Amino acid sequence: MAQELIVDVHGPEISVFVRGTCLKMTARKNNASWLVCTELRADDPEAIFTRDEFKERAWTAANDKAREMGWIV
Repeated sequence: MAQELIVDVHGPEISVFVRGTCLKMTARKNNASWLVCTELRADDPEAIFTRDEFKERAWTAANDKAREMGWIV
């Protein structure tokens, strides 16, 4: 099973996770022109990414989604 990033938007929050793992990062839109990371869960030995690899990929995915939605430029 390929483990890919899932990006989900709820109100001012963007969550990025990998289905079937504990890996999840949540970023929140604030009044500035950037996102604030509000949650980053622990490493998961079942995931194909380390926590640090996931954090890098998730942060990029969240920022890409925020740009797509016009939250940041």
